[in-house]
Amino acid sequence: MMKKTACSILFLLTAGLLLVMSAAAADQTDFSGSYTLTNVKGGSKPKKSDVWTLHVVQTGCTIEVTQVQHGHKNINKYALDGTVGPYTSPGGVAGKCRAQFRSKLLILESMMAGRTQPNAPTVQLHTKEEWDLSSDGKTLKIHFEVDSPGLPPGFQPFEPVTYIYTRD
Repeated sequence: MMKKTACSILFLLTAGLLLVMSAAAADQTDFSGSYTLTNVKGGSKPKKSDVWTLHVVQTGCTIEVTQVQHGHKNINKYALDGTVGPYTSPGGVAGKCRAQFRSKLLILESMMAGRTQPNAPTVQLHTKEEWDLSSDGKTLKIHFEVDSPGLPPGFQPFEPVTYIYTRD
């Protein structure tokens, strides 16, 4: 009898945990789709003739982002549980990245060594992207910031910028 009760309790705990995990996964925004850049707020803007696109494939545990900027394709895959993985910047610089959800926002972060100017010394660069998909799923806003732990406080190597994409 005691063994049967223990098995029943274990079953109920497992079922409850699965229910909570399913509810948390269902609460995550699905960013899967193709997008085209339509507007930029702040920072430097691409030429009007430049077409920037994103193609996003999101599963339960990863998100793969294919960016095309200035005719160059760049692909990165992020684990959605916050673990660190390999990263390559659009300019080809290797580094590390991670992703996590914060409410309905997707936060993508990368850390790499780079230069703020062609002849400048190498510095650590930390990028942070906050992805926010509109409730109708048609507009993706990506707020992009870069900082550097080795530079003086308050110095920003690049201006913060918000990229606004429309779903194709």
